[in-house]
Formats: sequence, C-alpha cells, structure tokens
Amino acid sequence: QISAQQAKSSSLLFREAHWCVPRKILGLVPFEYATFSRFGAACLQPAYLVTGPFEKIVHSIPGFLSAFWWIVGQIFKTQFWMPRQCIPRKGFIADFWGGHGILPHPQFFSLVNSGKITATNSEIKEIKSESVVLASGEEKPCDIIIAATGYKPIRSFIPKDVQQLKEKDGFWLYRQMIHPEHPKLVFINSEVTTFTNITTPSIQARWLVELLAGHHKLPSNEDMYAEIKKMQDWKRRTMPNAGPARAYMIQTHQVHYYDQLLKDMGASIRRKTGNIFMRALKEVFDPYRPRDFCSILTGEFKHCQGELATSTQWSFAKEGFVVLLGVGILCGMGHIFTTGLKTQYAQFQYRQ
Repeated sequence: QISAQQAKSSSLLFREAHWCVPRKILGLVPFEYATFSRFGAACLQPAYLVTGPFEKIVHSIPGFLSAFWWIVGQIFKTQFWMPRQCIPRKGFIADFWGGHGILPHPQFFSLVNSGKITATNSEIKEIKSESVVLASGEEKPCDIIIAATGYKPIRSFIPKDVQQLKEKDGFWLYRQMIHPEHPKLVFINSEVTTFTNITTPSIQARWLVELLAGHHKLPSNEDMYAEIKKMQDWKRRTMPNAGPARAYMIQTHQVHYYDQLLKDMGASIRRKTGNIFMRALKEVFDPYRPRDFCSILTGEFKHCQGELATSTQWSFAKEGFVVLLGVGILCGMGHIFTTGLKTQYAQFQYRQ
C-alpha cells in the first residue's frame, strides 16, 4: 500500500493465491465469531479428533459443511471484489489447511482493481540491474525488490538424535510439546500454530508448570505414542496440502487443543460466565479470548470456585440444549406476540 502511493508502479508477485478473511464478514460480523468460537470450531472441516454430539450430527449430514464452506468462499470473493488472478485455485478449506490464513489490508484489493498495484501470479527467474525477468519470460522494470517469502526454522542447537526424529511432515509431539523418548525436552510455542499466538504458549507454559509441580503426570511412553499416532492418522488423512507444516497444524481448532491442555491440568474447560442461558449462549457463540484464560495463566484457577474440575468434563451438549431451548422459547413468545397483534388488528378492523 505504501509503495503504491510513492512509486511510479508497484507489483506483487505470488506463486499461489490464497484465501483472505475479512475483518468483518459481510461488513457486519467480526471474523473472530466464526473462527474463535466453539460454533466456528464445530463447523470446521475436518472435525477434531475429540468431538461432542452436536459436532458429530453436523459433520454427519452429507454435503452440508462442504456446501457451507463453498458459500463462505463465495462470500469472501464477492466481498473483496477479488480480481481473477487473485482467486485461489483450491477451495477455502483445502487452502486453509495448507497453513494459510490472511487478513488483508482493507484497501489492498481496491488498489489492485484500480491498477495502482499489479498482482501477478508468477515468480522471478532472473534479476537484472534495472529489471526482473519472470518465469513466464516477461521482463518488468524494477528499482527495489522486497522479499516476503517466509522462513524455515533452523534448530541446529538441538541434539542430533532429536533432530533425526523429525519426519517429512514435521516433528510429531505429544500435546505438541513433548516427544516420548525425550520427556525432559519441552517445545513451547515451537511446534504448534494457532491464531492467538500469545495465548497458546501461555497455556502451554502453565501446563508445563503444573506438570513440574506434580499436579498432573505424563502418560506412559506407549500411551503417548498412541496419542501421537491418532493425530498422525487424522492429519495425514484430512490435510493433504499441509506439507512439512502438518505436524504442528492446529489453526482454529485451537479451542479444542486448549480443552485438552485444561483437562490434563484438571481445570474447567467452561470459561464463560453469566446466568444459565447467557453462559450457554456465550460458550457456543462467543469467541474465546485471552481474558477467558486469565486464571489459568496465573494458576489461580486452583483456588477459584467452579474452575477446578472435580469429575469428568462432558461435551457441550447441555449448553447446546439450553441454547436451542432458549431460542425455542423466544420463537414461541414471538409467535404469541404476533398472533395477539393480528387478533387485536382484526378486532379493530371489525369494529370499524
């Protein structure tokens, strides 16, 4: 955006177009309601390894979620007025699990459509003194090149026997942190990717603190390997485009991941407050934000009423039932109200 304002011309080269997410869907709904809420996580394909009854029902309806996400892609494409060269070839979900999630500058696509930014699906083959030659053979004048190509983590300081455990699709760890053969080597915020990159390592750090304090224990090596195998099978079956990022890919399944860590620590996974209806409504639809985990990060959850789980933590079927019941009651009240208005209007007309 800055180069488009200052330079004679500004070009963006990209090897592959990826789906972008608007800050407000249809200009109304903040994107976090669709990405960081339990409802959004429940609708995400593929379903997480551990799912509740409502998630199982939604994912069992043939073609429902595939159609839903196709519609989402069409909404985003239309909302951004994406030019043809910027429309991804992959579907939204297939591209999403390639490790991509982009919040573009609000003016980006308008600058592309106006011609102030030239977006080209290609790559540089040769750099000359005052130009670049693209893979297509086209030569473009160029004064400045900004390389925004990402990076690859290099961890040469890790012992070689640990480095050799890494597979082609990543470093597979129990709870994204510990390898069964090296339980004293813990990877915090290293082998996991989510969209709240401060909350995730903070919860991981608390999980580690509680482990060191003896408040929970690691499973046996066999059980840890079994958990890793389940995750491998699930991801390798459902995330064909993830490549070397597959092992650490969590994305917006982060709520499910947090639930696993909280259950390990014996903390309640129900973080919302309010009366029975509002709490259920918020658990289902309200985005999970860093403030919902404040007592987890400080360790105060162990001394707060209702935050220490004393029994098996069940799925959110109860909250879903309360929400449906509340919606049903509201619809019933609305029907009674409108029926009463119609009756009053009919009586008024009759008297006239």
